[in-house]
Amino acid sequence: MKLPFDTLERYALDGDVESQALLARRYSSGDGVKKDLYRAGIWYRRAAEGGCTEAQYQIGVMLLDGEGVTEDSNEGLEWISIASQGDHVKATRVFNYLMANPAALDC
Repeated sequence: MKLPFDTLERYALDGDVESQALLARRYSSGDGVKKDLYRAGIWYRRAAEGGCTEAQYQIGVMLLDGEGVTEDSNEGLEWISIASQGDHVKATRVFNYLMANPAALDC
């Protein structure tokens, strides 16, 4: 069941990590709200800090690409590494690729 935006936002503000990640995804895709990558970055970071591996991966990619956040290859790689250690499959693939192709990083 998809929660109404206001309810999801209230849960996210109360510190629910899953709600934070879902809110970030909605802002990222423009699902039920105006697309806003800046706000998506804020919520992905909060969820990432709360231990959500999907959010760790997403904020890592955003930091690598500089989308919605200030580009920071070092921090982006760090978040992707953390997600990879949490068995996030996409993060592991991206991390392994970046380790094999360091020229892809701008650091």
